[in-house]
Amino acid sequence: TMMAPRCLRLIWPVALALAAMTVCRSWALPEPLSSQQREADRTSLTYVWHLLQMMGKGYTDTFCSRSADGCLTVDNFPGTGVHSKLAFETVVEELAETPEREGKGEIRRLGDLGYFIFNDLLWSKDWKTFPIGADLEDHRKHRPTADLLMGADSRAWDRNMVRESVQAFFKGRQSLRKRDLEAWVNKLFHKILLDMDLTDEQEEQFAAYKGSSMICALLPRWIVSGLSWLLGLGRAREQRDVWIALYEDAMDRDARGIIPKLQGRDRRFLADLLLTSMTSAGGLSVPTVLHMCLGIAYGGVTSPLQPEGERTLTNKNIEPLVLETIRRFPPVVGFPWWSPDQSTRTVLNVAMALRDERAWGSDALDFKLRPLSEYHKAAGKGTKIGVAWAEQGIGKHGLGPDSRGCPAKQLSMVMITEFLDVLRPMQSEWYVSEAPADGIRITEGPSAASEFELSRRAASGNKEEL
Repeated sequence: TMMAPRCLRLIWPVALALAAMTVCRSWALPEPLSSQQREADRTSLTYVWHLLQMMGKGYTDTFCSRSADGCLTVDNFPGTGVHSKLAFETVVEELAETPEREGKGEIRRLGDLGYFIFNDLLWSKDWKTFPIGADLEDHRKHRPTADLLMGADSRAWDRNMVRESVQAFFKGRQSLRKRDLEAWVNKLFHKILLDMDLTDEQEEQFAAYKGSSMICALLPRWIVSGLSWLLGLGRAREQRDVWIALYEDAMDRDARGIIPKLQGRDRRFLADLLLTSMTSAGGLSVPTVLHMCLGIAYGGVTSPLQPEGERTLTNKNIEPLVLETIRRFPPVVGFPWWSPDQSTRTVLNVAMALRDERAWGSDALDFKLRPLSEYHKAAGKGTKIGVAWAEQGIGKHGLGPDSRGCPAKQLSMVMITEFLDVLRPMQSEWYVSEAPADGIRITEGPSAASEFELSRRAASGNKEEL
């Protein structure tokens, strides 16, 4: 009798995921895209040229200077046939409509990440797309598992688990660079998603694959096809297969009762979905935001947060610091979709919505710690700051198999805030030991902090404090 409730707790998530898969098969589905459609090159020289123009530029200047209607929309940038929507209210409203419109076949997500258009070459022998752009049937099958693993109520992680991981990270550490943050994120994500404990060697191999696969997927198809030998496409494909095989084994061994027991194509797709969530998406945005937060806290006179006292970490200012960093320097700029014939592309510009004066006030461009109530104010099915994770993309009827938006909103916040909270009592022990001559700066296009190193005073050696 005592075992019954425990067994139910173990079984219900798997039963829920399997039920969702079964029910979704009976729902009407848009016609799957053909191989020819998946292999079509959706980029152009104009698209590439426009992306180059965006590099290192502030998003306000980039988009508002090209708007003909007061920074509400922008057409034909980046690339022709692109329509960007910048207003906060429009982004909130249309995010919520996405699941229903996709289910009706009115729009196609395709394999894009923000404004970047991913090609099909890395996935050529499988689904020929970045998994978030796969046919809706695949999304409906596996989104529930992603929510069970990464969502706020997941049994795969909790705040104490994350905190213990941060404490282990700092134990005996005397220096800190962005690469160290990336390694911590890579290891923790593997533990949460697959209950895998990566060795240092495995993490280095994963980081290498992460970099090469992004290059091969991100560049236009015609460039990667022509220079596949130089860009290492074959090697990236081989490494992808290696990691997917490791993940499939981990999924089979998983004893947490979260990952459903799958076979064949479904098992491989879920493994690939988890892989790409760690090589892109959260695998990129979490270390980027954390690095920016540290750059702001230790940035001195070049920090966007002034005066100096504001940069001392406290119980009260860590969350607003993280949320303001995400609002003002969002790691994800857009939420895209395509017309069914792939002739036109629409992008809900998350970055511009998060600085829309109509929603955030006349000081929207200022970096300032705002009341938590401002960030968490309701906006559709989510919150104002939730737009940064495309939270409203869960749909008008709440979370379900068709939901879009990031399933790891709460997880990413816990990872970053717990890291800073563990650092908080020893913040003064760390100092900037290496930085650019003009100081640490937070820039856009894309959002990032300058490269810098923090060192611990007790073991600073001959390094001079900057």
